[in-house]
Amino acid sequence: MRVAVTSTGETLESQIDPRFGRCAYYIIVETDTMDFEVIPNQFAMAAQGAGIQAAQFIISKGVRKIVSGDFGPNSAGILSSAGIELVRVPPGITVKDAIEMAKSGTQPSYEAPRRIEPMGPPPVPPMYEIHSLKDELDNLKKEIEAIKDLLKEIKDNR
Repeated sequence: MRVAVTSTGETLESQIDPRFGRCAYYIIVETDTMDFEVIPNQFAMAAQGAGIQAAQFIISKGVRKIVSGDFGPNSAGILSSAGIELVRVPPGITVKDAIEMAKSGTQPSYEAPRRIEPMGPPPVPPMYEIHSLKDELDNLKKEIEAIKDLLKEIKDNR
């Protein structure tokens, strides 16, 4: 079975990285042979959406489980929807120990939130939106009057 682990280093003796989307490396292990591939996380420094991009990348690698210290709600939802089992492990353990925990099932699977909250600011209450739109309308009326005055001045100076 192919299992991915977030890692701080490039070996099975490295500690797990507690951050899924911004980990230093992903180590993908074939658990039957313990052969592994080390992949630097190209999304670690992304301005935004690191977890989402990382989740899509992990899905493309054909893993069945992902082991990390934690998962953000967006990445957890994407991974779970793809049928990948999420396993949360405590900090300070090695990648090798995390793989053993994932193989033995001694760590409970992480259950992704059922509903992903939208990103960004909350919606503006209607009364504030109405007030804001009225202010904008007043400002536009003032700008129109200023343009009319400017046009009149141009015509008068001809």
